[in-house]
Amino acid sequence: MNRSDYLKTPDVIAFLEWAEPFVTGECPIDHTWNSPKWKTRHYAKLFDAYKGYEWKFSVDLPDNGRSEGKCYNETVAFLNTQKEQLQKSRKREDNAGFVKAADAVLRWGHVYQSQALSGLGEEAMSHLTANVDRLDPARADLDGFAGLKPMSAGFSKLYALLVPDFPIFDSRVACALASLVRLFCHEQSLEAVPETLKIDVPQDRATVTRDPSCKHFRFERISSGSTTRYARSNVMAAWLLGKLARHSPFSAQSDPLHALQSAMFMVGYAPLARRCQ
Repeated sequence: MNRSDYLKTPDVIAFLEWAEPFVTGECPIDHTWNSPKWKTRHYAKLFDAYKGYEWKFSVDLPDNGRSEGKCYNETVAFLNTQKEQLQKSRKREDNAGFVKAADAVLRWGHVYQSQALSGLGEEAMSHLTANVDRLDPARADLDGFAGLKPMSAGFSKLYALLVPDFPIFDSRVACALASLVRLFCHEQSLEAVPETLKIDVPQDRATVTRDPSCKHFRFERISSGSTTRYARSNVMAAWLLGKLARHSPFSAQSDPLHALQSAMFMVGYAPLARRCQ
């Protein structure tokens, strides 16, 4: 199933119509979560979550410099710099330069000493770039991910810089998106999550459990090594979020998809509890 066919399915159409008011702000989310590290956060609307985006990072760079920040604009500036380095390295066929930029992105995401990346050795650039076409939301097919490696929350961050219109898909973004699907299923009195909306959720690394499952609305966890399932859910998220990001106020941002993904990241610290039964 490609993007065109996916977005035409009745369940997907119904979900996107239902979710639109959450994006526009017509329907508030009123979501609060508590963390010993991040304190209490409350977001009345998804756009509030985007404006309140925070991710503290401090990354040593290959040129002996250092990049630090925590707000949205600082994150975007850092990632754009690394994206440029990845693109330049590809053109020069410079695997070492490519790996340095990729490692900086992983450390920005608090993925340290990535054995998966270092294990690719001199084939790192070729392995990752070989997957670009297969993951491209404009051309991807949900049945075309067999044998696609590597794929994980860390590598999703890299593909987001290599693949057009491809969102980062970590446990927080997945938790937020799957929570909306769960609420949709509940409000529509469905008996189970429709196949086209079954988004698998990556394993979380924090102490909080990010499993949005509720009674008979279940979402499978992505275990280590389940690269095909990870790619499938990441592309489904790209299609859904890409469509939703076209609505105001996110559509007015310089990168609507990244802005909406960042909002989902903030509300996805823990499952959305609104109307959960």
